[in-house]
Amino acid sequence: RGFHFGSHTKTHPKCNQLGYRDLEDEIVGSVSAIGEKTGTNIDLFSYPFGLRAPPDYEAKIIEKAGLKCMLGIRDTLSNCSDPAKWERINLEKDYAKSISHFYLVPIRNRYLRPPRPEYFDGII
Repeated sequence: RGFHFGSHTKTHPKCNQLGYRDLEDEIVGSVSAIGEKTGTNIDLFSYPFGLRAPPDYEAKIIEKAGLKCMLGIRDTLSNCSDPAKWERINLEKDYAKSISHFYLVPIRNRYLRPPRPEYFDGII
């Protein structure tokens, strides 16, 4: 019931390029900050850009932060029984496409396209 909060780091870095101390600060710091603000236990994590850290770093951080799940991206659904190794489908785009998708496309759709007839079904 309800929903759960998860962590995504403090500054959205490429985690596969960080040393252990910086990675720990990004993940554990984010988990702690979100937990304090929400008053909940944060045990879910999703890597920015889906770029995983080395497995030995992950094992230490899972233990230190109390994480149950760390999601990476492989563009495939996996059946892995270990939540620390789950992958998600890539929903992220490069920066230019992201800006277009999240800022310009909604404006275009709202102001430059006529409303679709099915939008009015059941309203009028």
